[in-house]
This record gives sequence, structure tokens and C-alpha cells, in this order.
Amino acid sequence: SSSSSSSSGSSSSSSNHEHPVHHTHSHPGPHEAMFFMFDALLLGTAVLHLSMHEKFHTLQHTVVLFVLGLIYAVVHEKLDVNCYDSRSYRMWMGIDSHVMLWTLLPPLILGDAMTIDTSVVANVAGQCLYLAGPGVLLCAAPTAAFLRMILPHWPWLLCAACGAIFSATDPVAVVSLLKELGAPPTLTVQIQGESLLNDGTSIVLFAVAYTMLEGKDYGVQEVILDLLRNVLGAMALGMVIGFCFNAWIHNAANRLSHSSVLIQVSLTLCSAYVSWIVAEGIFHTSGVITTVSCALVLAEGMWHIILHKEAMEHIWHTIEFIMNTLIFFLAGARTGRTMVGSDIRHHDF
Repeated sequence: SSSSSSSSGSSSSSSNHEHPVHHTHSHPGPHEAMFFMFDALLLGTAVLHLSMHEKFHTLQHTVVLFVLGLIYAVVHEKLDVNCYDSRSYRMWMGIDSHVMLWTLLPPLILGDAMTIDTSVVANVAGQCLYLAGPGVLLCAAPTAAFLRMILPHWPWLLCAACGAIFSATDPVAVVSLLKELGAPPTLTVQIQGESLLNDGTSIVLFAVAYTMLEGKDYGVQEVILDLLRNVLGAMALGMVIGFCFNAWIHNAANRLSHSSVLIQVSLTLCSAYVSWIVAEGIFHTSGVITTVSCALVLAEGMWHIILHKEAMEHIWHTIEFIMNTLIFFLAGARTGRTMVGSDIRHHDF
């Protein structure tokens, strides 16, 4: 009798012990989200390594990653296998857009703007502002009109919102190519500066169009005030944050301490997220313009006091590589999922 109860107790505890193991394998855990990220980083590193070969020297890293992400999504959607990779893929497909924006965009913006030669910026600032302001409007308006023409069932405000998105340029590959070819710094900074500022302009235009599409009434005066708040207010806020972090970085410049370099690098990374969070989360203004303004203040005042410039540049190149890899691979995966899961026909492509 005691052996029977012991046996039943043993089998009961054994079954109770096995149940959570089966549960863990059948339902995705939060840790499984890491698989998609490491797949993206592994593929991104492989593509970068491949581009070092002479035959593949012209390979565009971001374009290849987008295509690989698209193929990755198509394979997972068609096979529909219940494995770690598939579950991780589906978790990333449900990621909130604000999480992606707040996590990946700030360091990309600051890392790009922080290395701009501010002495050249002074000469091309007017051209950058013209291209990023009226230039974006001149691109967004005909784009919206074209969308309205080919998609007449779309309302004008939806066309305007899409036009604002399409009008922003991202010349990552162009700027790197210009640097490799030894193009004049004026041309490189002009393209780089315009690309940083037009993101802010297009986001503001999109926000206004989308808010009006949701039913909020906007008068001309309200639009102008909103633009001023999102542009001038964001610039002023970014400069204040930039001056604060610049002073902190100067204070941390102690050549006798081994921690100084680590502190300076960490502060530059923190400045990116503080600028974005304070602007978007507290003052509800443009995070892009705030972060760019903060970065320009740092670019002007911090480099002569940085203790190890090579370490700063290498760390930021690594951060930019990781963020770009995740963004383009994820963009390709979401595009592939949309292509497979929607009613888009082959002749539409």
C-alpha cells in the first residue's frame, strides 16, 4: 500500500514536473524574441564581411538586408513551422511601432549628426534648411497629387500623409560613397545635413495630416503654431540638452582615470535618448529635430575634449551598424509578411 502510494506520488510529481516543460515549448516566452534579433545581426555581419571581397565591394548593405528580411518573412509565412525562429519572428511582427521608433532611431540620428563638420555646416546651413523645408513640401505636394490620381478612393489627407512619408530621403549609401570617393566636404555635409533635417519636417507634416484625417479641425493659425512648436521649440530644447551634456562630458575629461572614456561614450549615448524622450514624451514636440540640435551642439563643443576619439568613433560606428541592421531587416520582414498575407496579386508587383 505504501509502495503503491509512493509510486502514485512519484508518477504524480513526475507528471507535474513534465507539464511546465511541455508548456514552455508550446508557448513562446519573452526570451525567444532574441532569436530574430541575432538572426538579423548574424546576417548583417555576414553581408558586411562579404562586401569586403573585391567582387562584392559595391554591395549595398542596407538594400541586401532588406531583401534578406523579405525572404526570411516569406519562408516563415509559407512553412509555418512551430520552432524558436518562427515564434520569435511572429513576436517581432507584432512589435509596436513606437517601441521601434524610440529604441532604434535616436542613436542613429545622433551618431550621424554628431560627426558633422560644424565649420562646413555654417556655409551650407541655408541650403540645407531650404532643401529640408520648402524642398520637402515641393516633393510632398506632387507625390500626394499623384497618389490621389492613381488611387481616387483615397481621401486627400491620406494622400498627404503618404506624400510626407515618401518625401523624406535617407542617403546613407550615398554619403558613405561620397566619403570613399573623396568628394568635397561641402557636398557631403549638404546632403547629410538635409537628410537629418528633412526627417523632422516630414514627420511634422505627417503628424498634421494624420491628426486631421482622424477628425481634428486644423486652421491655418493652428498649423503654423504647430510647425513653430515642432521646429523652433524642438531646436531650442535640443540646444539646452546639448549644452548640459556637453558640460558633463567636459567635466568627465580626466586623463588620469580609466573610467573617463567610458563615461564620455556613455553620455553621448544617453544624450540621444534623453533628447528624444524629453521631446516626444514630455513636451510632445519633434524628437528628430531635438536630437539633431543636441548632436550639433556636441559636434561643435565636445570633440576637442574627448580623451579617445578613435574609441568614440568605433563604438558609434558599431551602434549605427546594429541599429541599421535591425531596422532594414525588420522593414524587409514586415514587407514580406504583407506581400504574402495580403490580397496583392502577382501582376501588381
